[in-house]
Formats: sequence, structure tokens, C-alpha cells
Amino acid sequence: MLSWNESCTDCCSWEGVTCDGLTGHVIGLDLSCSQLYGSIHPNSSLFQLSHLHHLNLAFNHFNYSHIPSAFAHFPNLTHLNLSDSSFSGSIPSEIRHLSKLVSLDLSSYFDQLRLEPHNFRMMLKNLTQLQELVLHDVNISSVVPMSLTNMSSLTHLDLTFTGLHGKSPDSIFHLPNLQILSLGDNHDLTVFDILLDLGYSSFSGELPDSIGYLRSLTSLNLDLCKFSGSIPESLGNLTQITYISFPGNSFNGQIPFTLSNLDQLISLDLSGCKFSGSIPESLGNLTQITSIYLGGNSFNDKNPADMLTKVVSRDKLEICRDIAGMNFKPLPVPPTFVSSFFFSQNKLTGEIPSSICNVSSLSILDLSHNHLSGAIPQCLRNLSNFLLVLDLQFNAFQGNIPMIFGKGNQLEILNLNGNQFEGPVPRSLTNCRQLQVLDLGNNKINDTFPYWLGILPELRVLVLRSNKFHGPIDTSKPKLYFPKLRIVDLSHNKFTGHLPERYFKIFKAMRIKTMPNEKYLSVGAYYSVTVTMKGFDYYLTKILTIFTVIDLSPNKFSGDIPNVIGKLNSLIVLNLSHNSLTGLIPSSLGDLTELESLDLSSNQLNGKIPNHLLSLTFLEVFNLSCNHLDGPIPRGKQFETFGNDSYVGNLGLCGFPLSKECEDNQSPVQPGVLLQQEDYSNFVSGFTWEAVVMGYACGMPLGLVIGFLMFLTGKPNCL
Repeated sequence: MLSWNESCTDCCSWEGVTCDGLTGHVIGLDLSCSQLYGSIHPNSSLFQLSHLHHLNLAFNHFNYSHIPSAFAHFPNLTHLNLSDSSFSGSIPSEIRHLSKLVSLDLSSYFDQLRLEPHNFRMMLKNLTQLQELVLHDVNISSVVPMSLTNMSSLTHLDLTFTGLHGKSPDSIFHLPNLQILSLGDNHDLTVFDILLDLGYSSFSGELPDSIGYLRSLTSLNLDLCKFSGSIPESLGNLTQITYISFPGNSFNGQIPFTLSNLDQLISLDLSGCKFSGSIPESLGNLTQITSIYLGGNSFNDKNPADMLTKVVSRDKLEICRDIAGMNFKPLPVPPTFVSSFFFSQNKLTGEIPSSICNVSSLSILDLSHNHLSGAIPQCLRNLSNFLLVLDLQFNAFQGNIPMIFGKGNQLEILNLNGNQFEGPVPRSLTNCRQLQVLDLGNNKINDTFPYWLGILPELRVLVLRSNKFHGPIDTSKPKLYFPKLRIVDLSHNKFTGHLPERYFKIFKAMRIKTMPNEKYLSVGAYYSVTVTMKGFDYYLTKILTIFTVIDLSPNKFSGDIPNVIGKLNSLIVLNLSHNSLTGLIPSSLGDLTELESLDLSSNQLNGKIPNHLLSLTFLEVFNLSCNHLDGPIPRGKQFETFGNDSYVGNLGLCGFPLSKECEDNQSPVQPGVLLQQEDYSNFVSGFTWEAVVMGYACGMPLGLVIGFLMFLTGKPNCL
């Protein structure tokens, strides 16, 4: 908005402003990605622009305020985009009065908006001219309204992650102009000409035959739904389709032979369903196929490995994942030109054959979730010019992690979680200048903290949990960078000493709230991570760019919680539980306004719970149990939602939700007063017995000398 100034009186020349050439009225306003912050007042001059046709305020930050109902005061509005701008609360029902709307995008970032089911139905009834309706991540929590199937003008419908459930009506596939339909997680698919995405939804029942009417369909995604029955034969009519993804459903019977008619098919994923019978040999006739996923079914071929190995060796096959979920012995080695090789969850045994290193253009090697053992082949070092992802998690590899990381390598993800590796972390990892994810969790690695990893400029995720790391986290070294680190998990080790205050000061990325248009880490498609969050272990298959975690639980850390940790204002999860931390809970933790999970349990913390923690309005899990805290529990906001479990084991605490009532002099006080008390308590907390002894030791001799001199000089009045 730098062009918006009084020296230029013609507002029609301002950036983002469009005017009608005849009347001069402002008919378009595009302030997307303008770093706007705060709330929009109902009396804002914005709502005086009664001739607006287009209004775009996407990708700003309106501080979780409500969408004003005054948006309904634009009678001529045809395009409204308020997406990913940190609005919250219920979408006003008055939006349905914008009867001329052609495009409406209210997609909410991180589940902040809610659309009441009744208002949703009324919106669909009144906005009959809509061609584009995008509400992904808006909480609707309703069955699919039948009125949706009457919106004949729709070309683009996105209801991803809206809580829709129940059985999908067949007639939704008959909308005459529909080109893009997404009723699940959009899953970062390649943009196809026409796609149907129902992935990650709760739709159930059989897939209707009417799906075969969509003869121009190029992509069909039913990931992790609840569909059952057999796949309809009409699927063979989709002769333009290039992408079919059905994993995690409950289909049964055999794979339809009609799939062999799909000459344009590039990617086929039927993994994790309940198919039986034989794998059709006709799959080998799919001339354009480059990726095939068939694992986790119940095929009863006498020797499926022979047939599937031929498929793996196809000249054009670049990706092969979860190929059968059966006992391949040994691992089929792909041809030398294959670029991506996914072979997880196949019950593979034995060692990785050295012939894998002959696949010179290999960029992704995923052999995770098998029973492979032995050592990692040293010859993988020869693939350093191409290899981007090496995922060997959850196998039985042992010995030291080999020194296979030469200079100039392109590795972005190294996941060795869940093996039996021993010894130290190899220093050759400093050659991995492109490394974004390093996961060495759940091994037997015996080492001190590898501070030297801090020089890796792209490192975002560091997982060292459940190993034998020990000793203090060395903060005496001068080069402590970690410029992009957002997830650090050092839990379940034997680290000692004070919490690493200097690291908290240099975690630059943890002080930055990433813009919503960078929704997932670029490596998210090939990496998953398990974090302890909200009291449970969560297996995250995607990593939001804003997802920031520090987990230092169970270790042997001692001393105070440093105030500087309150500067890491993008933290989502902070877990310091099961250590030997002492002192007060710093009120600066109340500055972590994005925090959803705070666990300080099983330490030796004392004093009062800071009232400033009431600022943590997103906090869902709060655990202070098993400490030595006392005084009244703060009241209001999120603190009204926490139960007894958050405070058990602190005998000095009183007030809601505990049954122990506070005395009159302990009753909760106003936030401002309590903040003053906290500042004072932090001040006086420095006067410990050590300070008193020092005062006596220095002051008493000095006082005696002065008194003696006063009596000696005969001037006791001065004394």
C-alpha cells in the first residue's frame, strides 16, 4: 500500500484498486498478501465502497477476529476472497445475502472458522450463481446437504477438512459444469484438468456406478475413506484418467480387469485395501505406468514375486512402492534408470544388496518398515550426486552409522529411526549442506550432543529421542547456528546440566510465524515424524511449516527455566517434563501465544502459577502435575477447561478445579495486580540464604570498624 498517499489524489491509480472506466466507482480491491494486521471495525470506510464487484483480503492477519457481518453490504459483489487471513469464530449468516456471488473463498487456516450447518444450507440455497466455492478447513461438521447437488453452475467445489460425513449422494457426480471436486484433504496433488478428490473423508458405502459418467476425469483420489464393496466395472470407462489412488479403504474381491483398458494411467495406488485373488497380469500392459502401489492386500498368487518383479523391471517404471506386502526374498533391485524406489512394509529380510548402488540415478530410496538387518552398504556414497531421501526407519540395522556422506552430496532427508545403531553420530553429516530432516530416534547411539550439526543451513527437523545421549548440552562452542530448526526432540536420553539457554536465544526460525501460503515443509511428502503432543504420541505424515516443537522430556536437566524461552513465540509444543528443574515458572511463557501443549510436570518447580499464562488462548493441554507449586490457580479463558490432572501432586495449590478452596488472602487477584506480584516475587527470589550470608560476611566487619572509629574520635552522634 506504499502507493496509497495524498500526493496522488487519483485513488484509481493506487496498487490493488480497480475503478469503473465510465463512472469512476471503485469496483475492485485486491489487498491480498499486504501484511494487514488487526481487526476490521464494522464502521470501517471499507464498507462504504458500495459498488465493489471484487474484494480480495487473502493472506493477511486479522488477529483471529470475527468476520464482520457488514460484508453483506456489498450488493454488487461477485468475488469475495477472505482465505487464510486468521479470522476466527462463526461465519456470519449475512454472507448468504450476497446473491450475485460467483466466487467465494473463506478457506480457514488452521481450523479457526466455523460455518453453522443451518447457515451452510441457506448459503447453498441463496447463492445460486456460484461457480467457485472454497471452504477448506472451515468447520461445518454436517452431513452433505442435498441442496449441494442443485448448484448446477459450480465448476470448482472444495470442502476439504470441513467435517462432512455420511454417505455421499450419487447425484453430486452429475453436476454438469463441475471440473474440480475436493471433499477431503487436497493432498498436494498435481493439478490435473479434471480431478475428483474425496480423500481423508468419512464417506462410506459402495463406489457408485455413476462415477463412470465422468469420462473426462483425469485424477481420482479416495485416500483413507470408508468405501467398501467391489470397484465398479464402469471405472474402465475413464479412458482419460492418469491417477487412481484408493489406499486404506475396504474394497474386496479382485482387482477389476477393466483397469487394463486405462491406457493413460500413470500412477495406481490400491494399497491397504482388502483385495484378494490374483494380481492381474494385465497390469503389465499399462504402457504409461510409472508408479504402482499394491501393498497390504491379500493376494493368493502362488508366486506373485515373479510377476511383480517383472513389473518393477519395466523400462518406464520410475517409482515402485509397497509392491505386494508379501515376502520378497531377496529385495528386487530395480533397473539402473529408476529414480525413486519405494519398497516399504514388505516383510523384507536380509541385507541390502550392494547391487542397489548400480542404480546411479536413484534419488529416493525408501525401504522402511521391513526386517532388513546388517550394515548399510558403504557404496551408497557413490549415489551422493542424486540421492535426496534415504529412509530406512524401522528395520534391524546395527553397528555404527557408516561414513557415507561425502562432500557435495544432495541428501535432504535421512531417517534411521527405529533400528539398532550404536556408537557416535558421524561427523561426515556436516557435508550434508542440503539436509532438512535428520531422524536418529529410537536407536542405541551413545554420544554427547552433536552441536556441530548447527552449521547445517537447511536443517529443520532434528530427532535424537530414545538413545543414549548424555552429558550437558555444550553451550561453550562459539558456532551455534541452527538457523532454520523448527522441531527439536531430545527426549528420553540422559542429558544433564542446565537447559541450553544460549540455544534458545539463537533458534531464529522459532521466532518467526511462517506465512500461510507456505503450508507444509517442502520435504513433507517423503517424511513423517512422531512427536509427544498433548499427552500422546502423534504420528504426523505431513509437517506444517508453522509446526514448532521443543521436547526435552525425560532427561536429567536441572536449574531454572530460562526467561528467554518466552521469545520463541511460534512454539506449538513445549515439553520439559520429567526432569529436575527448580525455581519459578517464568511469566514470560505467557508470551508463547501460539502454544497448544505445555508440559512442565514431574519437576521440582515452586511458587505460584503466573497469571500471564492466561494469554495462552490456544492451549489445549496444560500439565503442571508433580511439582511444589502453591497459591491460587488463575481463573478465566483456557484455564476454565483444565481438569484436576493438570495440577495433581502440588499440595499447596488451591481453587478451581481442585476441591481445595483458597483462603481469603489466597483468592485470585486481578491480572495486573498479580503481574506486579510476580515481578516482585522474581525480584525477592534472588535473596536466598547465600545472599544473606554474603551480606553478613561483608557488612558486619565494616560496621564494627566504623563504630570503633566513631567512639575513638569522640563523635558518637555521627554513629
